[in-house]
Amino acid sequence: MAEQRELKRETELLKERLDASQAGWAAARSSLEDRERQVAECDASRLQMFQRSLAEMLSDSRVVVATSEDDIMQSIRELLCAVRDKTAVSFIAASSADT
Repeated sequence: MAEQRELKRETELLKERLDASQAGWAAARSSLEDRERQVAECDASRLQMFQRSLAEMLSDSRVVVATSEDDIMQSIRELLCAVRDKTAVSFIAASSADT
């Protein structure tokens, strides 16, 4: 009878330990999920700030570039085309001056 009580008590202790371990795992999982959410929010905020900065740099008194990815990319493409055109015109002008 004493052996049976001892086994029952041991079983209860093991269940309590298991419950405590599961609670610990749940708390750790929750903490990890909170941290991942914070990182994602921080990354999103940094991206928005970067897009805002890019849009401001690409804007001038005539053109205001929106902070959307598409608008920023379009503005960069236009800027690159303008630089290429200017380079080509400079090259042609320099070639003409040499002759």
